[in-house]
This record gives sequence, C-alpha cells and structure tokens, in this order.
Amino acid sequence: MRTELLDLLQCPNCSSGELELIQKENNGSYIKNGEITCFSCGLKMGINGGILNSVFRLNPEAQDELEGHKIMLLRERNGLTDEWLLGLPDSYSIIYPDREWVDELADTQDLIKRISLSSGALILDLGAGTCWATNLLTQLGFRAIALDISTEKFVGLDSAEIFINYYGNYFERVLSDMGFELPFKSNSFDGVFCRSSIHHSHNIKKTIAEIKRVLKPKGKLGIIEASKGIFDKQKTFGQKEKCIYKINEHIYSYIEYKGMLRESGFEFTVYNVPSLWKKFDLFSQGKKPKIKLPLKHKIVSFAVRLFWKNSCIKRLIKKIISNYYVLLAYLFGLQVIIIAHKREDKIDKKT
Repeated sequence: MRTELLDLLQCPNCSSGELELIQKENNGSYIKNGEITCFSCGLKMGINGGILNSVFRLNPEAQDELEGHKIMLLRERNGLTDEWLLGLPDSYSIIYPDREWVDELADTQDLIKRISLSSGALILDLGAGTCWATNLLTQLGFRAIALDISTEKFVGLDSAEIFINYYGNYFERVLSDMGFELPFKSNSFDGVFCRSSIHHSHNIKKTIAEIKRVLKPKGKLGIIEASKGIFDKQKTFGQKEKCIYKINEHIYSYIEYKGMLRESGFEFTVYNVPSLWKKFDLFSQGKKPKIKLPLKHKIVSFAVRLFWKNSCIKRLIKKIISNYYVLLAYLFGLQVIIIAHKREDKIDKKT
C-alpha cells in the first residue's frame, strides 16, 4: 500500500481514524510489508505483499468460502496462468465454458458509462476478485481500490500484482469481509462498484448500509447482479460453487434488492445488461449452454431462433425489452444493472 491510503482508513473494530503506520519493507513504489495499529483499541492490521489485511474476525460463511477457493484452485489449476489473468474477462471461458454466454467486459463498460463519474474519481471495487475490473478502472483514469475477502492468486487480490506489473497502473488492495464494517472513513468514495459480488455477502443489508456510509454525499453505487423471478423457488444459484466449493451464492429478487436499497436510503434506476443480447445471438445460432436450461429459458431460446435473425423484429424486441426490463426482471428474474445514489440531499432539505 501507499501512505496516501492511510488518509481514507479507519479501524474496522472501533471506527477510530487515529492510526499509526509502521513500514517494514518499501520497494520504492509502495509499502510491501508493514503494520497499521489503531491508537484507540490497539487492533493491528498487517500489510503483506502490498495488501492491507483489515480482517480481524471471520463469519463462518466467509471462512467456508476461503476454504472453497483453495479447493477450486486445486481442481481447476490447469490453464490458470499469468496469461490467463491478463486475458480476463474473456479468458474465463477457457476454464468455465458457460462464461461464453456472459459478455462481462461489455457489461462492466456499460456500468462504468452509466455511473457517469469523472476521470480521477475514487472508486471502491467491492468484491474485486481477480481485480481485472479494478485494473480496467485505472486504465480509464479512475483511482481505484480493490477489496475482497481472498488473497488467493487467480481468485483474489494476489492476482493484482500481475496487472500492476504488466500495465504499470497501481491500485490499492484491501483484504476485508464486506459483511462487516468496511475499514474506510465515511464519505470517502465517489463510487462503489459491485460486479456480481454483493450476493456473496453473509449480511447484505449491512453491506449496503456500509456502502452508503463510505460514499460521498453525491456518490454513486453501481451493481451488476442476477436476480430471481417471483416464480423462482431457489435460494441460491451456482449449485456447483455452493455444494462443492462452499462459495456463497445467495440470490435475491428485484423486489428484495429494491427494498434493501430504499431502506438504506438509495434512489436507483435499473437497466438491462448487454450480455442479454449476446445470449440471444447465441440462441439464434442454435447454441445451448452446457447446463440444464429451466423451462423459461427453453421458451426464450425457441422464440429467439424464430425471430432474432429478422433485423426489424430484432430492433422491436430490443426496444420492448429495454422499456419493460424492470417488469421482466420482477417476473422472470434477469441480470440487472442498478445505478443508485444517496438520498441525503433530500433529507437535508427537510431538516
């Protein structure tokens, strides 16, 4: 980490901003090893390999997920190289063939465009994982901080060093459990990004409340998440990840996200993801994912094969879906982009 990060930090245990930094190893660019101590409660946070470790307690779900990452890496080790990391997100499909159906780069670029922050804005990438998107943010001129519960290379924060060395764009990495208090002062960030990550939280309401706290008064929250429809009964998705790797794959409906965001003081707008059109293109080519499709997806696949190749009908379908996407997400469960902002300005005017 660099010393500038200290200005943003507070103790995750007692919320004090009175912290002492001790450097043990500095490579001339950043502090590789050291320690931060809270003057108020005495909590010590280590710095290892440039990563600040603010974790001082672990929820059992988070502990299971960390163990699951190790199991997953042992099973999926073949093909995981530095080149694979640098090829993300497109190279996900090499290890996980079904990721071919998701255009993560297009979805993330659309999220960045819709959140509409100026170059130089400070963004927290919450649940950053391999940090490929954090790296993208720095390439676009933003200041970014990657936060995740794992340091394991190829799934967690240790992956960042590959991007930093290759592209030459430095960004901070913080080890933290998003289900507890975040180790940042209030009103610190211009934006918070959650790309398919917030559903991993063991306490999503607490996570959303903490996001609101660390956002500046006019800060924005950008979320990409799958949702379940009113007829879906499942409580999790990604059964392989949940059952074999112990990865927390909670799934919430659009109504649940709506309720939690409004309860925490956010106003928001919902958009469709560009990946939806990629899925339709693949369906129109007669392709099928390697997982068993639910009935609703089979019906969509059949309809797309009939009509998607007609350019006029294709434009009409896109327009209808875009205009009624919230309703469709509510009924059938779809991946959504949510752009939210704090309601504090309205509250201040009333008081």
